[in-house]
Amino acid sequence: MGQSPASSSYNNNNDGLPLIQGNLDIFDGATISRIYTNEPIKISLPNDLILTVRAPVGIVAENKMKVCIGRGVCALRNKSTIPTMYIYYALDYFSYKWKQIEQGSTFTSINGDDVKKFAIPLVNNAEYLCAFLSKIDMLIKCSINLHSNYIKQKQYLLSQMFI
Repeated sequence: MGQSPASSSYNNNNDGLPLIQGNLDIFDGATISRIYTNEPIKISLPNDLILTVRAPVGIVAENKMKVCIGRGVCALRNKSTIPTMYIYYALDYFSYKWKQIEQGSTFTSINGDDVKKFAIPLVNNAEYLCAFLSKIDMLIKCSINLHSNYIKQKQYLLSQMFI
């Protein structure tokens, strides 16, 4: 479970480690660098999974770098033979189950025991399924980028047409 460092250690000039506090520090299934801290308390390493534990609960990300984790997230380090990406996909798929566990009315949250008790069913061919889902994710990203480029091209052509 994460623990936030003193706010006086926060900065925007890459001093220290990126601080992952919640869903604002997650984009497209991965952690992003937004805020830094030069007084990290809890550390997450590359290839850990990051799970949001405060509103919203259950967003999962693959950690690509060494980061400090704040109170709104926890780090999950895979020490099993199960592929880490299988755990990622399972947590992503079963994110709706956190709604049954989370507590609080205005800002919901879960605790460390909730995370430890969360069961993920095992399936045969997990590595094959992860590889297949990974390829689908890549196709989705390519399609989104292509769509975005088409929109930009259309806007450019329209701007040239009405000059």
